[in-house]
Amino acid sequence: MLRCFTPERPELGASEIARSVGLTQPTVWRLCQTLIALGYLVQQGSGGKLRLGLPVLQLGHAVLASEDFGQLARPYMQEIATRYRAGVSLGLQDGAEMLYLQRCIGGSVRFANWTIGSRVGMLDSAMGWACLAALPAKAGQAILQPALASGQPRTAELARAFEAALPAFRKKGFIVVQGALSPDICSVAVPLRSGDPTKGMALSCGGVDSPSTPALLDQLGADLLELAGLLEPAVPRAMDYRE
Repeated sequence: MLRCFTPERPELGASEIARSVGLTQPTVWRLCQTLIALGYLVQQGSGGKLRLGLPVLQLGHAVLASEDFGQLARPYMQEIATRYRAGVSLGLQDGAEMLYLQRCIGGSVRFANWTIGSRVGMLDSAMGWACLAALPAKAGQAILQPALASGQPRTAELARAFEAALPAFRKKGFIVVQGALSPDICSVAVPLRSGDPTKGMALSCGGVDSPSTPALLDQLGADLLELAGLLEPAVPRAMDYRE
């Protein structure tokens, strides 16, 4: 039943699955209910269509290319974006930059409209802060050293703000960027363990009005950590997005 879902047919109804596997529709629907309960299938709205859930990847069901990974993560990211009326991003570390792999927007957000494939410096993005926070101190300093050596006041200011956010990250597992990247914008980000240890990944939610309550930020951080836990088993082993 799970093999019925393909890139060409990412969403199927129970009747379509029944025709594909040669079982009766009631039998297929009972099996679908079990798969939904386990998270292997996800029901789309009130129309009854089904799509694969992230836990499928833990079974080794599919080997994902980078584009497929971003597409699979998208509906889960969109749920958080809509809930917080903010922007949710998935990014990959490439040297001292973060490369956007996926972006979801919920509501009206007030920040740079980065698109898939955009690049931004690690200190200039919440995703970058999360990746840096997950690195050993020496590795993080090695990445930042060229930027810090430039002597730009803005770079030094961001580095100090990042260092100040580290104690809370070590305690909670997510990093909060409140007003440092933009005076009236708050972002929260979490790192992901990728299959390639040389390339960090991160999820961020930005565009939340600042100042935000600690309770709201803690809930957002918890939601991102939960999504990161779902995504990590699905991360492709080999990842190279250099253009």
